[in-house]
Amino acid sequence: MIDDMTASTPTAPAPAPQARAVRRAQARDLTSATAARWLTTEATTQLDRAITLSITRYARDHRQQPTWADALNAVDPTLREPMTTAPADWPLPAAVWRRELRLQLMGQLKRTRWITYTATPDHCTSAPRDAPGSPRPEQPPTTTGSATTPSRHPHHRPQG
Repeated sequence: MIDDMTASTPTAPAPAPQARAVRRAQARDLTSATAARWLTTEATTQLDRAITLSITRYARDHRQQPTWADALNAVDPTLREPMTTAPADWPLPAAVWRRELRLQLMGQLKRTRWITYTATPDHCTSAPRDAPGSPRPEQPPTTTGSATTPSRHPHHRPQG
């Protein structure tokens, strides 16, 4: 006769709230420091151009705007390398590292006003910049049909 079919495994005690707060603060500091080193003006310009080209190609080939994952897949892995591997002293799961750096990248690209992102329907689009004095590539890429200019994009917040 079988009395008990469940295995009892001791559960690890939940970390104290203070320990969680320390890990979150450490993670925030590591993310900010890495983003500051990675997202220089030069790197941001390279990423802007690579992602804009990726969005343009994806939209042309699939007749819809890509998600961030789709857009980043076509970017040179060396440009996005800091996102791929969490540092040894990263206190949270590696997926959190990738998400936090992706959010830093998304914010930086939106500030340059070349890439826009909407949570619904979770797609990104390329848009030419219109700020006075903004550097422009020789041929600004555009997507057919759904590219938006910053002044008409529903989520655009004018700088000023």
